[in-house]
Amino acid sequence: MNDEALATSTSRDQEAESPLRIGTKAVIAVYALVASGWLLISLPRVALPGGFGLLLVVAIGGLLAVAHRFPLPLHFKTKLYLDTSLVFAAILLFEAAVATAVVAAGVLIGNLARRESAEAIVFNVAQYALLAGVGGTILGLGGWRQLDVAELSLGELGLIILAGGVLYLINVVSVGLVVALEAAWPARDVWRRSWAGYDRTDHLSYAAQLAVGLLAAALAHELPWALPLLLLPMFALSAIMANLAKAQERAAAALQGSEGTLAAAQRIARLGSWEWELGSGDHRWSDEAYRVAGVDHQNFFPTQRSFLAFHPDDRPGAERTLQDAVSHGLPVSLDLRLGRSSPPRLVHVRGEVVRDPEGRAVRLVGTMHDVTERKAVEDRLAFQAFHDPLTGLPNRAFLIDRIGEALARAEGRPETVALLFLDLDRFKEINDHHGHGAGDRVLVETSRRMRDSVRPHDTVARLAGDEFTVLLEGIGDDDLPAKIAGRLASALAPLIDVGDRHVAVTASIGVARGAAGGDATELLRAADA
Repeated sequence: MNDEALATSTSRDQEAESPLRIGTKAVIAVYALVASGWLLISLPRVALPGGFGLLLVVAIGGLLAVAHRFPLPLHFKTKLYLDTSLVFAAILLFEAAVATAVVAAGVLIGNLARRESAEAIVFNVAQYALLAGVGGTILGLGGWRQLDVAELSLGELGLIILAGGVLYLINVVSVGLVVALEAAWPARDVWRRSWAGYDRTDHLSYAAQLAVGLLAAALAHELPWALPLLLLPMFALSAIMANLAKAQERAAAALQGSEGTLAAAQRIARLGSWEWELGSGDHRWSDEAYRVAGVDHQNFFPTQRSFLAFHPDDRPGAERTLQDAVSHGLPVSLDLRLGRSSPPRLVHVRGEVVRDPEGRAVRLVGTMHDVTERKAVEDRLAFQAFHDPLTGLPNRAFLIDRIGEALARAEGRPETVALLFLDLDRFKEINDHHGHGAGDRVLVETSRRMRDSVRPHDTVARLAGDEFTVLLEGIGDDDLPAKIAGRLASALAPLIDVGDRHVAVTASIGVARGAAGGDATELLRAADA
């Protein structure tokens, strides 16, 4: 059983790094209590086998110990335990209580020989005892009698298949629950991913082990002398699989080197990769994708909902884009704010649909790039390109563009556009007598007073030196430009503190009106006349 190896490796890893979680220990304890309680109650009620039956008990228990001590190498990271065959043979040959005791003893000896952790031993023994107990109970309730292959009915065959299927489900559920508790993942997602992760080979491997178990039980009953002949193909299978595992290990080592290089490149570029299986809903992220998203891959389980855990304002657009990609094959390109961070980080997501040979969309693959710093630099450069660095006011390029937009909006409307041009008087004298620092203070304070004196939608800009403008839109009152000009003059009247003294500032103000569809440069020139 491959899942047993998964549970064992999980126990080992967790033991090496940190103690098992309380929930995991509680589940293992419940498994152990149920298995031991069932044995204590049921075992005294049955007659223990003697003679050849006792020999079979010792043989199956010993083979189970050997199976756990020397698992077949299905993969260099995964072991195949041929214990399913032996468990199945035990429940076919013995009563449920005897089969449970034999299986528990064999698994215990094998795990002790492998020097497993205490938690792994308790879990493995309890799990296999439950499998044997449940399987034997199902056969007993179905009226199972002493195995006779020659007289095996369809009903009994169906009962055997039912028992095998139930054992399969118990194995997936029990191991998945422990993995889910230990990894703090939703158990339902772990079960679904476990089932989806099994391919046809996994199912055939399990069915083959059940068939071997049935064959072994039949031989033990009808031709016990032929039972050792099963060991020869088992040894051959072990050698073949060992060679395959070595080849896979070499290939995986080469792949791991390539993946390590890719992971380093992703880390340097802050570019993570992701995959979304549309059929199962499974998500796979690279390590860098977890870092970009600001989550810990040990405690975060990627799903469709968590994948879309962006800023609430960005989520509807992201959902529409992903749906269009799946439905119409459109590429994915989104700038999204991560809702988990404060302030939100900006992530650029790209992706495309992968289709099967029949043209059906089977998965989305893409990248996740943290562009927060790049976007900040772009915004800063864009601001600097259109704003005065000293006062923060829009510059000439920004003003020309804004005047053009205002004149275009004035087409067919009764309101007009006006431009005020302010030139500070004697500003050169302030620079010459008090220094450029004082001149800068005057410019900054002047820009503040001008912003406070106009309407919110009016545009105050600094052209160069001591020249400022105010763009007025939506003028329905002919006297409004003069009123705002007077307001600006009044705002500039109070003395300005330049450090060691106060200076007076006045301004010459020119006014020009713009006609709908007019030229922005001409309007600026007219205001400066």
